[in-house]
Amino acid sequence: MKRILMVGLLSVAAVLAFGPVKHVYAASVDAIAVDDDTGTSGGDAGWGTGEGDSAKEAQDMAMKNCTKNGNKNCQVVLTYEHCGAYASSRKHAGIGTGPSKDVAKAKVMEGCGNDNCKVVVADCVGD
Repeated sequence: MKRILMVGLLSVAAVLAFGPVKHVYAASVDAIAVDDDTGTSGGDAGWGTGEGDSAKEAQDMAMKNCTKNGNKNCQVVLTYEHCGAYASSRKHAGIGTGPSKDVAKAKVMEGCGNDNCKVVVADCVGD
């Protein structure tokens, strides 16, 4: 009886000290597909996002969502496990990833290479 009481008290102490147990779920992956022809105004590209348990599953869903929106020349441009973004201008495009949308957007603007670039899409796993 003392042993059961001691284990119970230790369990309560652990929860109080470290917080409740967090469940770990299988990692999810997201992808972005875009239809962005040269000459399209910055930020006007067609796009779709997708998520899945694998990169292939996420890419397939992104392509499906991109074409479902009426886009004819979709291509997967990015697969990520946290947050990702795509930006474009008439002649330039870029991708960026990061732990948050803000970081992904900042990186994509750095990588786009043109002041006329605009973020087309920014997405995080679980959004």
